[in-house]
Amino acid sequence: MTQWIRWWGLGVFAAMAIFWWLCIDLVVKTAIETVGTTVVGAKVELANAAVTLLPASLVLTQLRVTNPSTPMSNIVAAENISVSIDTLHLFGRKIIVNEMIVTGLQFNTARNSSGAVTNQPAPESEGYNFDLGGAIPGMTLPSVDSLIAKEKSMLKKDYDDIGATLKKIKADWQQRVDELPDDKQLDEYKQRWKKAKEGNFLQKIVVIKSLKKAIDKNLRNIKRLRKQLANDTQAAKSELNRAKNLPAAQAKRMLSDLGLDAEGSSFVSAFAGDQLKRLLQQALTQLKKIASPSPSKKTEELAYQRGKGTWVTFNETQPLPELLIKVARLEGVFNIGDEDIRFTGEAQNLSHQPSRWREPASFQLQGKSTGNTSLVANGVFDHRTPANKDTVDVTIEKLPLVDYALSEKPALQIAVKKALAHINATLLLNGEAINANIDATFNKVDLQIDSDNPSTTTSVIKDTLSSVNSFDLSLNIQGTLSQPGISLRSDLDNILGKALKSKLKQQANELKGKLTQKLKQQMAPELEKLTQQKDFIAALEKQLVNQQSMLKKLSL
Repeated sequence: MTQWIRWWGLGVFAAMAIFWWLCIDLVVKTAIETVGTTVVGAKVELANAAVTLLPASLVLTQLRVTNPSTPMSNIVAAENISVSIDTLHLFGRKIIVNEMIVTGLQFNTARNSSGAVTNQPAPESEGYNFDLGGAIPGMTLPSVDSLIAKEKSMLKKDYDDIGATLKKIKADWQQRVDELPDDKQLDEYKQRWKKAKEGNFLQKIVVIKSLKKAIDKNLRNIKRLRKQLANDTQAAKSELNRAKNLPAAQAKRMLSDLGLDAEGSSFVSAFAGDQLKRLLQQALTQLKKIASPSPSKKTEELAYQRGKGTWVTFNETQPLPELLIKVARLEGVFNIGDEDIRFTGEAQNLSHQPSRWREPASFQLQGKSTGNTSLVANGVFDHRTPANKDTVDVTIEKLPLVDYALSEKPALQIAVKKALAHINATLLLNGEAINANIDATFNKVDLQIDSDNPSTTTSVIKDTLSSVNSFDLSLNIQGTLSQPGISLRSDLDNILGKALKSKLKQQANELKGKLTQKLKQQMAPELEKLTQQKDFIAALEKQLVNQQSMLKKLSL
């Protein structure tokens, strides 16, 4: 009789169960560290991983994810992550997390040792080249030649556009002139008139009537053309005057871009631009990574084909993501300045295959520090279609700033010794398009100003800013992530503008004069070409007058 229990099989099962009991935690820990390190490009480390089968759950302890750009810091760290998994979906090779609880969450924490990975390529930098404009009189003015080098092509295009307008006027008139009676037709009128005089009375009446009709029509046409020519003459004169004034207009626009026009001078962009550029470089690089579709997103819509062998995949009428976190409850600390803001919140619908789920990813956070600094943040990341749409809103109230450098330029060093900041930020990403605004108000301000090269300007700035106890900043980003347009404004611009008004006006006038003169010299050949084109107008007027005179003689 066949033996009901195969003891060798039972032994294998027992050995596998013992192996699972002893090693599965280590296997999962090693897998997470290995795959995570490969994906991030820097070390991902875990102190421990604990797996439970019934009910299916996973607990991770002391997760550390290295920042690949700065290997001596962790981009994110968590003390404990507890995951509750839907057991049924595991049989369909889907990891559906009903709830994840993350505690001890922190960002940008220091490491004791480098988390760099050997032979790992360095992270790519987008290499943005921001030009925030702005200038401080007597300190940061570029040379006339460098300014003109940037603007010459734009000015040349303006001259080319004026030239094209004049050429079109000329071409239109050439067509109109071709429709006027030429010398041959005028001779024909004369011959018909002469022949009519030799005929009888009836013939004279018929020919004169016919000639008068043709001549009157031509005279009316010439009268209309002379009126049109007067209008076109005025238009051509206007274009030539614009060409003559282009150097001065361009010089004024260049001064405005530098922040040296009488209104709206941008001093803050000049002295705080370098600090801001570094922050924007990092922020936009990260945003571009978020907006870019992941490899899994590009391939996730490929239709499954029925496979062969052990693992067979069937088409799904309502496919689920391979990994989905329905709810993640978060608790941690944001370190902003010298404040530790303890926060709680939730994130929903997190997946690397967003188009396979009915809801977009979202989050809501709120927190407060012992010093009463508050944080409220929420956002939606909708990547269910190729044209992703992401929105984020952040409000920070009563944030103390201490010894924060606004400008580290040798000629002008400005530091916020202390201040209380209120910040509102909004971000909208629609595909590559970006629209972001950051509005900040600073109260109870104490500014410190120094200079390695003291001057009249720095003395005025120091005296003016020393009495400032509040100011605001407004940053706007519009355009695309590859080519963002950035503007920075502050009421400090107006405050400093009034204090430096006389010096600003004097320096602006000097620079404008130099720019205008230099542009006139360099654009003189272009202006000469345009001036020569106006000669056709005088020739046209003369031609119309002559033909009108000859036709009137024939009509008498």
